[in-house]
Amino acid sequence: MSDSKSGIKIGLFGAAPDTTNMGVSALFASTVEGITERLPNASFAVFDNELGKRTEIHHFSEGHKFEVEHIGIRAGHRYYLPENIVAISVLSHLGAFGAMMNSVVRDIDNFDVVLDISGGDSFSDIYGAKRFMSVVRPKLISLKRHVPLILLPQTYGPYYEPKFNRIAIEAVKGADMAWARDPNSYEILKNMLGDDFDAARHRSGVDFAFALGIRGAEDMIEAPLRQAVLEKQPEKPLVGLNVSGLIYNDPNAAVSQYGFKADYNEIIHEFCDWLLAETDANLVLIPHVMSGRQYTESDYTACEKVAMRVEEKYKDRV
Repeated sequence: MSDSKSGIKIGLFGAAPDTTNMGVSALFASTVEGITERLPNASFAVFDNELGKRTEIHHFSEGHKFEVEHIGIRAGHRYYLPENIVAISVLSHLGAFGAMMNSVVRDIDNFDVVLDISGGDSFSDIYGAKRFMSVVRPKLISLKRHVPLILLPQTYGPYYEPKFNRIAIEAVKGADMAWARDPNSYEILKNMLGDDFDAARHRSGVDFAFALGIRGAEDMIEAPLRQAVLEKQPEKPLVGLNVSGLIYNDPNAAVSQYGFKADYNEIIHEFCDWLLAETDANLVLIPHVMSGRQYTESDYTACEKVAMRVEEKYKDRV
């Protein structure tokens, strides 16, 4: 991979650009643009949630654009679909016969390397068994097909179920290289590897989103927001705050499932109250999970709820 003139075909899991999670889309953009800058002849295929295989042009920073192949892979009970991840997982064990039976298995066989980033923070069982299996299966499939696997900077764990912990360790030990995105995750990674830890292959880095290129978005900001906040008082401080729908919309899960000790909603409310009462800053509530109001994880819904409880005299600053 050090020869930037040679072509290399890369498969990318865990960074589908078709979700409502803008953080995952940022990981996709950072990965494709960052690696393509260093390996100009690299070609990418990203696994997303649609059906079939497609090619799309993606626009990144400073006018850069790249053609990326999209390959659908999804969960569900329609095991006859070539995109069904359970069927792909089963067929990945069957050598040449598996490739003959499934087009996605053939696509994976043709990669020089598979990169997997697990949505940045989804390689854990805290989101439930279904989510864990959807994240770990691509790793195991790549290993079964003997395609070099690189785990890009991400978090590892926690794994509360012993069965899931064993599966995660199998995936990590099988990878040709594994990166953690923070010191805590790096220690977890070391513990998972045990005697198989190799400082040359198991590294500590930062979140890939830090590599996200700069792209102007002025023309994408709706006029009311631009006029009320960005243009009205440009000399005043402007604070952007993301409110996590995953936590805000389900306070009970925040404690029982995610181990929060503090009251997240109270912290958000008191911070907003303090900012508006004690400073002259304007506040922009920024959702990054853009799913509809009916979804628990919707940051958009959480931001709306926070905005609605702001005192009337401060509303023109939010």
